[in-house]
Amino acid sequence: MQREAQRRLGPAGRVELAFEMSVEARRISIAGMRDRNPDLSEPEARSRLLRRLLGDSLYAAAYDRSTA
Repeated sequence: MQREAQRRLGPAGRVELAFEMSVEARRISIAGMRDRNPDLSEPEARSRLLRRLLGDSLYAAAYDRSTA
């Protein structure tokens, strides 16, 4: 049934669904971090998630203002 539903979505629909699921997964991850660390702000949680997803060296190259 799931494959049939995905087939009916077509390529563009599947890409849109994947994007929406990715956004939701990030939102859930950030909410979980903030539940475990109540003093963590939304931007700090987002930054931690990006560091986790990208790895330290890529995160530092892209976002660490102190190395620029």
